[in-house]
Amino acid sequence: MIKLHYFNGHGRVDAIKFTLDTVGAPYEMIGHDHSDWATDKEDQTLFPFKQMPVIETKSGVLHQTRAIINFYCSLKGWMPQTPEEVYLDNWYFDTLSEFLETYWRDWVCNPDPEKKEKGGETFLNEKAPLVFTEMEAKFTERPGRIDHYLVSDQFTPAFFHAVSVLNVICYDGPRSQEVKPLLAKHAPFMKKWVESKTNGEFASYFKDTSKRPTSQW
Repeated sequence: MIKLHYFNGHGRVDAIKFTLDTVGAPYEMIGHDHSDWATDKEDQTLFPFKQMPVIETKSGVLHQTRAIINFYCSLKGWMPQTPEEVYLDNWYFDTLSEFLETYWRDWVCNPDPEKKEKGGETFLNEKAPLVFTEMEAKFTERPGRIDHYLVSDQFTPAFFHAVSVLNVICYDGPRSQEVKPLLAKHAPFMKKWVESKTNGEFASYFKDTSKRPTSQW
């Protein structure tokens, strides 16, 4: 069985866990405490870039979030097919990766109280409205389908990333109740779409408390 390494909490690992679960790839979650990371990351075989998430397999180590998700999606043929789908898949993935990083770095996990307050104000008043508005525009350019998989009529890497990131930031993560109203205001169709996945098609996954983090950041 493969081993998935990440900190004890939400983060980039959420999309990987969702992908592995949907693909049907059993894994063991190895949680690392932030207090131990300075020592743990010195294992050059397991953490060549001193970063996580990392997947440990019998044949080697997989690292980098997008590369891992792409790898497991490729095994199922779940990749964008047309140039437009490739562009949209990458656009959603990049936009939401940066959005998630800002959420954690500038606001939720910022150790400086003054900068944390400022980061939260900027995130809520500027960053989230902009990202949600742009996503909504991209989303509603497609025909009025709420049951599709974001950029295609099949799974793609951005699907797993988008559902996971929006679930954490707007529903399941720290400060999510402050962000959720902004999703409803600026991206109502996107809100309906993500809820059709987390409360509908994939409810059994997202309601399974065993797949939630063991601690919050």
